[in-house]
Amino acid sequence: MPHPVSSIPALLLTLASSSLAAQPKPWEVTGAAGFSASSGNSDSLAYHLQFLGTYELGKNEAQLGIDYFGAENDGIETTNSFRAFGQYNRLLSERFYLGLTGEFLTDPIADVYYRYNLAALAGC
Repeated sequence: MPHPVSSIPALLLTLASSSLAAQPKPWEVTGAAGFSASSGNSDSLAYHLQFLGTYELGKNEAQLGIDYFGAENDGIETTNSFRAFGQYNRLLSERFYLGLTGEFLTDPIADVYYRYNLAALAGC
């Protein structure tokens, strides 16, 4: 029969893990990836990669993300874009918020070698 004192650490670990699991996690992270290839009269290749992190805790909300898209048709690059973005909102009430948003974009195919956007937000 096990000694009662030896089962105390196991009990404490069980209680600690159950209390950690019960706490809400403010970050939710999602991602997507895609790949497409076809061959025939023309050969095409397309791929993309996306990540999004969403944060919600109390009166604070935030989003951070990246997108990458690429494609080529018969060996000629037709899409090559990268975007990174973020937004922070501070809720003032159930309807109103203040925030900041920023974005970086590059798309050489569209002659956009770099673009930065930064803006203050007020919304309902």
